[in-house]
Amino acid sequence: MGCLLAVAVVPVLQMLPLDAFHDGYNLTCAWAFESGCKLYTEILPIRSYQFFVTWLSRRVLPQTVDAYLLTFSVLQLLPIIGAFALSMAWTRGRVWWSVSTAIVVMALSILDSRQAIHLLLAAMMLNALHQDRHATWWLIGFGSVLAGGCGFDTLCPLAVANTVTLFCVPSSERFAEPPPLWRRVLRATQAVVLAIVPFSLVIGVWQGPQAAAEHWLVLRDFAAHFNAFSGLPFEWHDQLTRFQVGLGLMVLTIWVSGGVVRWKMMPPARRRAWLFLMIQFGFLLHRGVGRSDLAHLQDVMIPSLVLLSLSLFECVKILRHTRQT
Repeated sequence: MGCLLAVAVVPVLQMLPLDAFHDGYNLTCAWAFESGCKLYTEILPIRSYQFFVTWLSRRVLPQTVDAYLLTFSVLQLLPIIGAFALSMAWTRGRVWWSVSTAIVVMALSILDSRQAIHLLLAAMMLNALHQDRHATWWLIGFGSVLAGGCGFDTLCPLAVANTVTLFCVPSSERFAEPPPLWRRVLRATQAVVLAIVPFSLVIGVWQGPQAAAEHWLVLRDFAAHFNAFSGLPFEWHDQLTRFQVGLGLMVLTIWVSGGVVRWKMMPPARRRAWLFLMIQFGFLLHRGVGRSDLAHLQDVMIPSLVLLSLSLFECVKILRHTRQT
């Protein structure tokens, strides 16, 4: 259904313009990589998602700028599919609500395929965390590899959300006694290991151990110096900027408040899903505010709309239950 919805909006998509800085640097990294340079030790893609999509697309499409722009223009469909997939994961298969969520995202946001990765990974993690099984850890590991390939902006929210969620709710089953501390620490440790080891092994085997080590050293440097972590002076005089920040804070407040009120009534699987989305969205909002410009704040619009839709779904479900009782 999500794919059919995406196909329906193909005629309204437009060819993306060429960004002289970001696209130019991305293509330069792709050309350098194809010429034999090593990832992370000799070249550092500032947008890893775009770099890997570019590299993969050049394996099957003409190695031209037009083909490059066409690839990312078509991928504007991903936020619609991502909104549908995440809504399906949260609502446990409510198709029409999920279609409505996707339509809202399509109508009210700037479609950026990079932001769709957060939605798709969140949908994957909600399905992984719904029930403890062997597939849970495989999905978390696979999701971490994908997130690592998409960059620190994707990996950090995913890794922290998984770690904190599994520490707070270590089991998908409800028990009379609270879980012991050792079990919480064990689950959190598993999440940390799965966030680091699989991606490091992939890069280490593919590009060499030094490249894998350099990847994590760059993350350390970013955490210490990059403005997505530390923040820049904010343009409070701009009305649209204040609106974007206010919208993100309002959505986060609604989500946190609803979860706190309903915490005791939620089963463990629901608690996991709520915690994961809260932490992931909090990181995305922090990134937008930290970068302190409207372009990055607009990246919060898509997850804000999706969380508002999921919050409304919970309100409708509660009202229906109240009327029935």
